Amino acid sequence: MRWIENIPNKNFTINVYRHQEHYILKFEAGPMEQTYKIPMGLRPDLEAATQILTPEFLEEVRLQFNSMYLSLKKELDKS
Repeated sequence: MRWIENIPNKNFTINVYRHQEHYILKFEAGPMEQTYKIPMGLRPDLEAATQILTPEFLEEVRLQFNSMYLSLKKELDKS
């Protein structure tokens, strides 16, 4: 897997990688991460692959992180 670039965002870290026939979009927030594999057959270049990073998509990613955090916190608080 080869790192291509970091995309600035105020809510989380976004790194873009290329691996085999995919672009990998990796989002990180604290101890959690989300990874999306974009087939190069559907998005042939980096610009096309990152066009999915619309405000709506990024909000969905943020909401997923919130849900992940609450689930993790709930389980850790049981201890």
